[in-house]
Amino acid sequence: MISDNKRSIILKNLQTLAKNKGYLTFDNILDISEKFDIKIDDVDRISESVLDSGIIIKDTDDEKEDKSNIDRSRIDYNEIYDKVLELDSTLKSYIKFIKKVPSPAVRELQHLIYQAKDGNKYAVSRIVYMYSKMVIKIALSFSEKLHLPIADTIQDGIVGLIYAIDKYDPSSEGGFATYAPWWIRQYIQREAKIINSLIYYPVYMKEKIFSIYDIVLEHICDKCLENGYCPRLLSQIQGKLECDLEQVVWFLNQLQEYYSIESLIGDNNEVFNDNNLFEDIMIENINRDILKDRISCTLLQFKERERKVIEKRFGFKNDIEMTLEEVGKEFGVTRERIRQIEYKVLKRLKHLSRRKRLK
Repeated sequence: MISDNKRSIILKNLQTLAKNKGYLTFDNILDISEKFDIKIDDVDRISESVLDSGIIIKDTDDEKEDKSNIDRSRIDYNEIYDKVLELDSTLKSYIKFIKKVPSPAVRELQHLIYQAKDGNKYAVSRIVYMYSKMVIKIALSFSEKLHLPIADTIQDGIVGLIYAIDKYDPSSEGGFATYAPWWIRQYIQREAKIINSLIYYPVYMKEKIFSIYDIVLEHICDKCLENGYCPRLLSQIQGKLECDLEQVVWFLNQLQEYYSIESLIGDNNEVFNDNNLFEDIMIENINRDILKDRISCTLLQFKERERKVIEKRFGFKNDIEMTLEEVGKEFGVTRERIRQIEYKVLKRLKHLSRRKRLK
């Protein structure tokens, strides 16, 4: 939930804008909401507070009767359309069509919404077309923030808009332009896919995963490339999600690519012969590789020297296992000292929390 301090700042911004203009538009509320990165439910509460304070909320900026088709919104939709086409050029025809759709005329929505509620298909279509640019704006924001396919996101937004038309109560005090974005955002969030994921996640879980996208995508270091997750990345995610280290690793794992069986077995076509003689070996090798990766991730929690001793002893880097004496010579210590370090690490690995992670 939004903090009282942030809520107060947002309301002051909106009240100042309303004082200068004499009213607010849907786009004004959306812009402030996106600037402060607040959730749908909080946008709802902000809008209610604005209405309770007596501020007028209009669909668009003032339009004269003889110029009702002129969109006086200060948002540069051409810039938004250009960004959409940069992401997906196949939407060119769709964007061209939406550009030609006339903006809502004065009191047009009030007439159409009742007809739409009565099942008039033309009325529904006209409302959808009128508010499609709003959908595109919201969809672009989600697409850029969560790295979603823009075409799919716009499609989900349109479905959310149709839900809004169906659920909207024309007799309510709130305007449709402040009501529809809630459904658009909600449906996009519900349908949004996690990167590389084959699993369905509930919305509350996706929100946590989405919140670490930028941290993960912007974090590139040699330690992560070599070993999985470096301590700095684990610490950043833990600070963001406010959870224990085991949960951090789980969330990070949800963003990893899934392996195909073919890529794991390489060019060894013998595993596909009719006798299935190599099936057990194949499964054993795959399980060993996966376990090795997981152990490597867990070893990141240990000191660098301890980690390297285990990696060299069990051949995690090059599949060549070194003896205690060989590792000792490399580190300039006795074989007995290496044995002590190995025993210490293996004992810690058996700790319940880490053992659960390795399973």
